[in-house]
Amino acid sequence: MKKVVVILVPVLLIGGVVGAAFTGAIKIPGITPKAKLAANLYGEGTDLYAPDADAELKIDATLEPIEPTPPPVAKKPEEEPEVPEPVLDPELGAKKLAKVWNALSTEDLMAVSSTFKDDELALVLSKMEVEKVAALVGEMEPKRGASVSRQLARIASVVPEES
Repeated sequence: MKKVVVILVPVLLIGGVVGAAFTGAIKIPGITPKAKLAANLYGEGTDLYAPDADAELKIDATLEPIEPTPPPVAKKPEEEPEVPEPVLDPELGAKKLAKVWNALSTEDLMAVSSTFKDDELALVLSKMEVEKVAALVGEMEPKRGASVSRQLARIASVVPEES
């Protein structure tokens, strides 16, 4: 019981002092609210019928003409330099495709090469191993095989330029 009294009495005293300070009964700097002016409490000082109430407010101000500023101009987006399209080298592409096709079986080559045009197919076949080309041309329809063979002969007959 003594502990309760020892704890509660100081808490109640501190609470009472702070409460009195907030209401203004006790003046404690930082806690006590500022005193309100007595004239404002009762409406004095805001008399509508005072002699100066009808007087107009005179303002002595000179206005200088302000030059209108032009509206902000939207910035043009910087033009990106045109990137030239890469130069395609059909010979290099045919060499790389020939390396892949050399690893395929003849049946797989027949399926893959069926969608190629004869001149495109002949360019790739000219870069492949001779045994694979012979096996593939032997499996083709005779008409297409003859056309591809003619294209191969045309490609093989081109004399390379000396530099």
